[in-house]
Formats: sequence, structure tokens, C-alpha cells
Amino acid sequence: MIKYRFLIIAYLLAHVTIAGNSQIEKIDCMKYYSRIDSMSQDLLVNWTESPPKIEGGIEAIKKLLVYPETGKQNLIEGRVFVRFIIDEEGGLNCLELVSGIRDDFNNEALRVVSLLKMKPAIQNGRPVISHMYLPIIFKIEKGKK
Repeated sequence: MIKYRFLIIAYLLAHVTIAGNSQIEKIDCMKYYSRIDSMSQDLLVNWTESPPKIEGGIEAIKKLLVYPETGKQNLIEGRVFVRFIIDEEGGLNCLELVSGIRDDFNNEALRVVSLLKMKPAIQNGRPVISHMYLPIIFKIEKGKK
């Protein structure tokens, strides 16, 4: 009997943080990313004292994720990358699919990420806005007969 199980590897691939005073109530995604692209190096922090973290870690993702049924039946595996912004309070904004497998997997990854609770990045002892690329890996493991 084949035992279906999914493996999620959630790790921080990259994050960029905006340092300084950010009084942003609602983040306009295009303005945010163009702001990052046009910032001078002195305002951009490539690594923070403490990167943003998923409250509950990988276990939180495992509890929320539902492997798409047609994916199980057709033995489809793969990786979906989601990019999003974490504000100073840990709120998620501007969820965006970077690359995916197919609609059912992509939608499930976006759904799960949208439900995550985050702890914001910390720089100079205070929370700052950052963004994160998060891979959600769908893998079927075959159990022993």
C-alpha cells in the first residue's frame, strides 16, 4: 500500500528589509517593490538581526496544507514559490505566486501562506517591513509494503 505524505520545506531564501521610519498603513505592492528597486544601498538592509519567522514554524504549514487530491491520484509532486511582504506587525501583504506547478497546487500554497501568522524582521531592536520567498514543496512518499 502506498502511503501518501507530503513534505514541506519552508525556509527563508531571501528577504530585503526597509530600514528607517515606515509609516505605511496599506501597502501598494507595485509601489513597495519599485521602492525597493530604487532605494539607495544605505536604506536597504540585506540581512536583519532577526529575520521574519513563521509562528509555529514548519509544523504550522503542515497543519494547514491539504495535498490536492488529483495530485495524489496522479502522483504529482513539485515546488510552489510564494513571495509576500511582512509588515512591522507581522501582517502578510501582497501575496504573489513566483513559480508553481499547476492551479490546484498553486492555489493551495497561496491559501496556506495567507493563513500563516508571522513575526516581523527585527533591525536595530525594532520591527521592520521585509519580504520573503517561501517554497512550499509537495512530495508524495511511498511507504513500505
